[in-house]
Amino acid sequence: INTPSDNVTGGDGTGTPGDENPATDEDDADPAGAVIFDLALAKTTDFTGIAGVGEGVLFTITVTNQGNLPAQNIQIVEYIPEGFELTGNPINNIWSGTTGDVTTTIAQTIPAGETAEVQVMIALTSGFAACEMVNMAEIAAAFDGAGNDRSDDDKDSQADSNMSNDAGGQPDSPADDFIDGDGTGAIGDGVAATDEDDKDSERVEVCDDVVPTIAGTPADITIDCEITIPTAPVINDVNGIMADDLCDEDATDLVLEETSTKGTDNNDCTFYNYEITRVWTATDDCNNTFQTTQVITVQDTTKPVLTCNPEDLTFECAGLAGNEGRANIWNQNNLDALTACASDNCSPLTITSDFDFDNLSDECGLTGSIEVTYRIEDVCGNFITRQATFTIEDTTNPTLD
Repeated sequence: INTPSDNVTGGDGTGTPGDENPATDEDDADPAGAVIFDLALAKTTDFTGIAGVGEGVLFTITVTNQGNLPAQNIQIVEYIPEGFELTGNPINNIWSGTTGDVTTTIAQTIPAGETAEVQVMIALTSGFAACEMVNMAEIAAAFDGAGNDRSDDDKDSQADSNMSNDAGGQPDSPADDFIDGDGTGAIGDGVAATDEDDKDSERVEVCDDVVPTIAGTPADITIDCEITIPTAPVINDVNGIMADDLCDEDATDLVLEETSTKGTDNNDCTFYNYEITRVWTATDDCNNTFQTTQVITVQDTTKPVLTCNPEDLTFECAGLAGNEGRANIWNQNNLDALTACASDNCSPLTITSDFDFDNLSDECGLTGSIEVTYRIEDVCGNFITRQATFTIEDTTNPTLD
C-alpha cells in the first residue's frame, strides 16, 4: 500500500510477494488500505537563558505527516502571551500580526512520513510580573494533497484555533514535544500517550519587573560616642539580613555600602558627632533593585565629670608683689588639680579660669578677694563650671621700732 507498485496495472508478475517494484508487480491483485490523515506538531527552542525586555527568543515549529496522505496548506496559529510580541526579525515576515494570535501557512506539500518547519521569534515588550513565558502553537487547519479540507479528519487531533481545549501539552512534562499521543487525555495534563499532538507548548524564563525584598534591616539608632558601633548584620543569614525575589530561587545579590561623616582629628567635634549610613542593595537576575537604609547617629552630649573641686584660699597680706604672686600660685594649683581629676566620656578636655588679679576687690589697704570661675569643657562644647575664692586679709598688728 502507498508504494510504487500500488495501483500499477502493467507489471509482469515475476516479482517477490509483497515487494514494491511496479515492473514485476502481479497486476491481477491490488490491496486498498485505510486512508489516514494524521499531522503532529512540536515546538522547541535552544534558548536557555533568561529573556530580557526586547530580547528575541527563537522557536522552531515542526509539523510531521504521520498519515498516509500528503498534506498541504497547513495553517499554524501561534498564541503570543500578553506582554510579548513578534520581533522585527525577517524570520517573522511569514506571520500575520505581531501580538495575540498570529498565523502562518505551510503551503508546500508534506509527503507521508516527512516534516516541514517554520520559525518564530518572540520578545518581551515591557515589565512582566511573572517569571516565565509559556508559548503555544497549534495546527488550526489542514488540507490533503488533493485540496480537501482535512481539519476534522485527523486521526488523533482536532485542528482549530482554541488554545484551551487540547489534551496534554503540559510544558516540561513527558507530553512536551511528544508527537505520538492519541488525544484522549485530560486538557493540559502531562501524559505523553494521551497527548493531543497537534499543539505543543514551550516554557522560557523571562525577566520580571518586580523588585526584590529585604528583611531584617536594623532600625535607625542614636548612640553616645563612647558606645561601640553595632556590627552590620550578616548578609543572607536567617539571623541577619536577607533578600528574596519573585523569581530567583538562589539568594538574590545583596551588598552593603557603608559611609561615615566621622572626622579624622580627635580635637574636632566631628570625630565624636557624626553619622554612619548603611545602605543594603538587593539586585535580582533581571537587574531589578531595592534598597534599605540604616542611619546610626553618634553624638557627644555628655558633660565632663570632676572628682574634686578647686580650693578656696585665705592669705595673710604680704605686700603687693607678694599678694599677686601668691594668687597666681593658688590659681595654677587649682588648674593642675582640676586637670588631674577631670574626665570625659569621649574627648580631650580644656580647663580654663577667668582669674585676673586686677579683679581683686578694693578693701582696706591691700586686702580684698577674687572669685574665680573654672570652666571644664570637652571638644564638643559640653562643659561644667566651678568657683573658688582667693582672699587676702590683714590680721597682723602693727609694730614699733
